Amino acid sequence: MKKTHWLACWSLLTALAAPAEAQMVKFASIWEVPGDNTLLDQWYRRTHSQETLQSVGPWLTRYWTYRAQDVPESVAKRFNVVNYRLTEMWYPSLQARDESRGAFYPLSPPPMDPQRFPGKNRIAQIVVPAIPTEKFLDAMPRDRATYVRWVYFVRYPAGVSVDDGERWFLQVHAPQLAKLTGLRRFVSYKSADPLTRADAWVRMSELWFDDFDAWRAAVLDAPPAFTAPSWGGTFPYADIVSMFTGAQADMDFMREYYRVP
Repeated sequence: MKKTHWLACWSLLTALAAPAEAQMVKFASIWEVPGDNTLLDQWYRRTHSQETLQSVGPWLTRYWTYRAQDVPESVAKRFNVVNYRLTEMWYPSLQARDESRGAFYPLSPPPMDPQRFPGKNRIAQIVVPAIPTEKFLDAMPRDRATYVRWVYFVRYPAGVSVDDGERWFLQVHAPQLAKLTGLRRFVSYKSADPLTRADAWVRMSELWFDDFDAWRAAVLDAPPAFTAPSWGGTFPYADIVSMFTGAQADMDFMREYYRVP
């Protein structure tokens, strides 16, 4: 067989073998419920995570969760900061995520005390590609044991099209964010789900700093002169929900076994 013919056949076989739409995705959730976080962690380890694995474990490739870091009330209010957990569940593809939905059964509820924790009941979810769709500062800093990671979901104000919002974010806002003093890493993910609902989150971004003081110095104390979008407003110029976490997950449910009570 001639070399050129063999190469052509190999290219064809490779193309045929490559599954369509096989991009790995992750379901990300920023959430809290009205309960004591220590008790919630016990429920999450022993009950919720194990019931979830019983249902959709065969479809998962990773199941991580990050504990939120406390921030001042003024920061929490301005940036809609949620104070419990960021959970990430990774699937081989969007199709695998969709298929797994049929395996979910009702889960045991968390230990909640709305009277002691009024207003602590928020959840935001998005499905994004596992690999960032944009890498504005593509680094993975490792010279410190800890970092603070500011993770936020964004959607644009009512009356602003996704195309207009994305054009501003990608061409104007993100390049300015990438110049924040002390920023160590900045990546973003466009939603992998079709945006069929007006309240759907459009993208997820994460900005890494050495610590919260470095974030505060860059974002609050000496921010750059951000260019406001056509719809106006003040930074962050859109509807967001956010969380401050460490760089490493503190629970890995695919590797650590916890018994259901």
